[in-house]
Amino acid sequence: DIYKEKEDRTALANNVKANVFLSIHANSYRGRGVHGPETFFLSDRASDDDARRLAAIENDTMEFKGPTGGDSDLEMLLWDMAQTRHLRESSVLAEMIQSNLNLLGGITDRGIKQAPFVVLKGANMPAVLVEVGFLSNPDEERLLADAAYRQRVADMLFQSLNRYRQRHASLIGGGSSR
Repeated sequence: DIYKEKEDRTALANNVKANVFLSIHANSYRGRGVHGPETFFLSDRASDDDARRLAAIENDTMEFKGPTGGDSDLEMLLWDMAQTRHLRESSVLAEMIQSNLNLLGGITDRGIKQAPFVVLKGANMPAVLVEVGFLSNPDEERLLADAAYRQRVADMLFQSLNRYRQRHASLIGGGSSR
């Protein structure tokens, strides 16, 4: 476990030719009553105000402008094509993850959202960011501090990735996945 800058995380996944990119986080909010997991995939615009706020926090309030910020129309078009290549599959993976996390019991489904997360930018594979709960909520903070609960969350994430891998393999007629 080593720290990598947000921008370098997808580069690492690209270099090892990963089949998916999964970024796991614990959320926080100014209101202590907000709770539940939510799953995000990349978009240049946030799907709602909460997604926009969270992306700004996660991105350290860096503005999301594409490859280098002041790019030509052609560079932006090429960047957009590269980012959207895996958009549908990211959406499918997000749905599998969110539906599995909702099986944990007593969980509020915060849904699947899109936002301009720097940590997802540049992934050359389906990529999602999962907020497994809210540390600002005392009940979820207790759950997330419990090793058995974290294992249940990890198991749900593993099941989601395995189900996604099986779906992918059946679509291409077999093959191996990493």
